[in-house]
Amino acid sequence: MDLNEMIEKLRDRMIQTAMRQGNLCDKNVVELSQQLDVLLLAQHRRRCYQRSRGKRASAARTVISSQ
Repeated sequence: MDLNEMIEKLRDRMIQTAMRQGNLCDKNVVELSQQLDVLLLAQHRRRCYQRSRGKRASAARTVISSQ
């Protein structure tokens, strides 16, 4: 299962738990939300890293082609 699938499954589980409990402050809802935060942060870091790698590669190609 990839990160996006994990995020979606956990998000669905959190929403279902919140609806079942009828309380966003329920301990289980908060725990699921915190777990989701960790996955979302990992996803964000991965995307930032991929973008920065792409920019460096693009800059290197520009330098090489201008020589």
